[in-house]
Amino acid sequence: AIQRVLGILEGPVETEEKSSIEIKKGIIEFNGVSFSYDRNPVITNASFSISSQDSVGIIGGSGNGKTTLAMLLLRFYDVSSGIIKIDNIPINNYSLQELRESIGVVFQDPIIFEDSIRYNITLKKYDIKDDEIWNILERVNLKEEIEALPDGLDTEICENKFNMSGGQLQRIALARVLAKDPKIIIFD
Repeated sequence: AIQRVLGILEGPVETEEKSSIEIKKGIIEFNGVSFSYDRNPVITNASFSISSQDSVGIIGGSGNGKTTLAMLLLRFYDVSSGIIKIDNIPINNYSLQELRESIGVVFQDPIIFEDSIRYNITLKKYDIKDDEIWNILERVNLKEEIEALPDGLDTEICENKFNMSGGQLQRIALARVLAKDPKIIIFD
């Protein structure tokens, strides 16, 4: 997780362009998209569309570009050629903030902070009420486990106080994405 964060921090500074365009449905289109890392092609002429409310699985071996597709959609990388659209609008027309707030990503190795369960779900989003958090925890099948803890949502996640299984950490990461209420969810 630290390597992913450091990779982003070492990248070029992103300048925020102003845009009032809002993602409404979350229809994704890749049209002739190609991408290379240092002249090593990873994605070549990819074209597909995903309708709103569809669930799609992209399978392939390690290093075949599945995570790169997500990074391209989030504009952490720019395509070498082709175009990516959401709701029939090129993703470059959206502000980075709008784009990234509208897409939730659950990574294979989620970033979990040494803080409370509540903090790890809300990330200081103060307008989320406890009953909303509990509803989300029920959706990810964690409600009963968290309710059974002496400090409930305020239980600290850290080595010395409380250890969570990998599956529980994945569900905390999923709860975080659901609390964000994005138009598009990616499971990497």
